[in-house]
Amino acid sequence: MVFWWTRKPLIGARFVTIASLLPADVDVGRVARAIGLGSGKQPHRENPNLSILEKQHREKIQESSLLDPFAGYGSIPLEAMRLGLREVAAIELLPTAYIFLKAILEYPKKYGASLVRDIEKWGEWITQKLREDPDLKELYDDDVAVYIGTWEVKCPHLDKYSPLVGNWWLARVRKGSQYTSLAYMKPRKTPDGDIEIEVVDLGKKHQTLANARVQGNTITINNHTYTVPEPNINAKTNTAYCLQDNKPINYIDPQTGKIYPEKQKAPREVRKRLEFYPKWAIKQWNKLLEEYLEGKITLNQLLEKTPAKPTILVKVKIKNKTLEFHPATQQDTQTLWQALEKIQKIWGDPDIPTEPIPSYESRSIWVYPYGFDKWFKLFNPRQLLMLIKIVKLIREAGKKIEEEKIHEEWSKEKALNYAEAVTTYLAISLVRYADYNCMVTFWNYGGQLPAQVAHALSMRGIAMSWNWGDVSPFAEMSGTGTLKMNLDKITKKVLPYLVSGSRSRVKILLDDATVLDKLENDSFDTIVTDPPYYDDVPYAELSDFYYVWLKRSLSDVVSLNGLARLAPRCLDDACWDSPFYRRVGSGWREIRTQWEEFARREVSVNPQRLGVSRDEAIRLFEEKLGLSFKRLANLLKDDGLLVTYYNHTSVDAWASLLRAGYEIAGLRVASALPLVTEKKSRVTSRGKVRLDTSIIIAWRRRADGETKSCLLGDARREALDEAKKFLKGIVGAGVVGYDILFAALGRVLKVLTSCSEIR
Repeated sequence: MVFWWTRKPLIGARFVTIASLLPADVDVGRVARAIGLGSGKQPHRENPNLSILEKQHREKIQESSLLDPFAGYGSIPLEAMRLGLREVAAIELLPTAYIFLKAILEYPKKYGASLVRDIEKWGEWITQKLREDPDLKELYDDDVAVYIGTWEVKCPHLDKYSPLVGNWWLARVRKGSQYTSLAYMKPRKTPDGDIEIEVVDLGKKHQTLANARVQGNTITINNHTYTVPEPNINAKTNTAYCLQDNKPINYIDPQTGKIYPEKQKAPREVRKRLEFYPKWAIKQWNKLLEEYLEGKITLNQLLEKTPAKPTILVKVKIKNKTLEFHPATQQDTQTLWQALEKIQKIWGDPDIPTEPIPSYESRSIWVYPYGFDKWFKLFNPRQLLMLIKIVKLIREAGKKIEEEKIHEEWSKEKALNYAEAVTTYLAISLVRYADYNCMVTFWNYGGQLPAQVAHALSMRGIAMSWNWGDVSPFAEMSGTGTLKMNLDKITKKVLPYLVSGSRSRVKILLDDATVLDKLENDSFDTIVTDPPYYDDVPYAELSDFYYVWLKRSLSDVVSLNGLARLAPRCLDDACWDSPFYRRVGSGWREIRTQWEEFARREVSVNPQRLGVSRDEAIRLFEEKLGLSFKRLANLLKDDGLLVTYYNHTSVDAWASLLRAGYEIAGLRVASALPLVTEKKSRVTSRGKVRLDTSIIIAWRRRADGETKSCLLGDARREALDEAKKFLKGIVGAGVVGYDILFAALGRVLKVLTSCSEIR
């Protein structure tokens, strides 16, 4: 339904959940068949068949309760519901995840198939309204699905603009061993000294590409050789060159404006203040952009003064399910400035996401140094205007749905709740569209239809892009990240999959896992969770990309002291516990961003976020994780298990897990086993030590007064024997490399944590 980081496979969550409830002597073959393994089908696409199990085991599952205190995107509670547990509780700290959990776990169960009908109805209504909008009609060509854009900078040598292109490929697609599409761009200088883009589509030049061979940037077809240009920007090495004169434009002295090809060629006293020229230039654009929107300069002054600006390179059309590439014209880029003028007229509208991007998050948000300090700046003017229009239409649709249901004699509370459910899915389609439609996407030249634009968050961070996609909302084909694709994904795939008729009682709460005070006196048969991995993902900061749009789509707008501002959809007790506002007496306070409100409470190693040393950040992480484990131990029934996934290649991360579970919470490892949870080909593993296996650790509470004093030598020998015995059992099972090391470590922990002290 929407991208979420480190989400675990559903069948794994199903297996771990059922394994945490059944006794050790259960018939494993029956369990495998019951959860859908061995059927020849993808097991997560089928509901479990518990009738295969013995009666006492079925009853055990159906009478049990499960808690996931770090529920994230909900894989574990969803599978617990599909298994038919009596009660399932999902806890999240972040409002964004909380919204998604309601969309996955609560609304489908509560409203069923009527959601599909109404999302289709109101999604079509929104699309039609966009088509009729006079502000938008002139901004898109009817037959263009995607515009490929980049940044252009003013060449300091010639005072002319030069595009920065990170990859000149448009299509390098193969089926089996043969290429089906080969196309690329190349720059061409016009008589008046400007740079134009020429499209070379080899599929049109040759009757067949069957004999095509590609080596690097060289293409050979029969006796013809073609060379794809080299990129003229590499931000990792701080190198760029101007297409006008092929001279390097690597560094600038901001004080004097002088350009240096290398730092070493600058005087020693100047080197410290040198900046990568494209970074400096785009930072100036973002500064001047805000000055224009605030009315301090005119549009002409913005475009004349700025040393960098977005530009359109190529238009992509879809004909007969194939892509056609056409060079963009000056008018195509001009539509961006037309859209910008429209935004300037509504500047101050609360639907423009002016909330700040965190400046400290260098690990995952790499665009701040380029001047992207507010969320709206990640979108070109046309993209931003379109998203603002969609937000307003979602809000209007919500009110119309509520009125419609009240007319059908629903109570006001019930009508409001249903309207919130439908608009939540419309809002999710919006954030999916935003993820595919911003200036930090990537053109996927090697991809097949329907996915040509790689979404912004695909690299687990927000990175600069020199070939981004601008996706038309009007493209009819369900592909390339269009609005239609994102609506269809929800109505045709997600909701039919989720509406499963589960009898589980589900509880979704916004709460802090170190406190969990909203659970009151609850207790659980099993707690299964995928806890935070040390320094893996800064969820609060990254998911603000979604948050700023969700908040607007699911809020109202009111006038206070003559100024329009966001407000909760309602202010009485019938309103759900809003994830976007805090009650203050009889009023409310808007939560601007998650990173400002929740980041410091997130269980994560993040020195930049906290403004402390790494050692202190690790200590605080262990303390928070330990507090959460201690609270979870108190929520377990006497014979219950706390089961954790863990997937990390850092020994320090494992040490932190051990301190939290063993030293702080007083738990012991009852068992540990490896479970493959990652794709070997995943993008985020490239160039890294890769751990494809999660170690599933089952923790138990120590009984009151339970002690076991061990001698170090005895514990070592026992741990070694346990590891050897375990490793013999997994030889040939496809577990390799670091996976073996950490799988063995899980068994060692089982032995060592059985000791209350080691002497």
